[in-house]
Amino acid sequence: MVYLTPDKLVAILFTVLLVFSGVTVYILTQNMIAQNPDPRDLSHDYSFEGTLGTANCTGKGASEYSEGNANMRAYTITLTVSSQNSSRNLSFGILYDKDDRLDPAIYTDAGKQTIGEEEVDVWTYSEAGVDYTLYAGKNCTLKRICMCSSEFDLVGVLCDC
Repeated sequence: MVYLTPDKLVAILFTVLLVFSGVTVYILTQNMIAQNPDPRDLSHDYSFEGTLGTANCTGKGASEYSEGNANMRAYTITLTVSSQNSSRNLSFGILYDKDDRLDPAIYTDAGKQTIGEEEVDVWTYSEAGVDYTLYAGKNCTLKRICMCSSEFDLVGVLCDC
């Protein structure tokens, strides 16, 4: 028969308590993160309008947080616009730096502008024949997106749609 000495019993109880405490702290931390998500990780909806070819068009789009690390945050913007004659699905990515600003190594700072009551940073860049003007607000949120190419001219605004 095995007898537990008081020292062994205390060591076993301490180990059980330590494991239980670690699991409890992990569960509480995960619960707090779920209740208070990082606002930079949230998706946003956009309402688009403009021209597709020569026809007026409208559509919807969304931004989605893709990935990130200590130095950058990546987002994907997808949208679909339609006119009477055609429709178009578009997608592009954007990168914010560690200071939550669009990465100045990629984008050109075009100053500031006020949208509603918020002053936003205006950035431009071109890729694959599309000229972009991005109006970046707080928490890595684009307030307005302008896209222009030989095939379309679109403006997207942040919405509650």
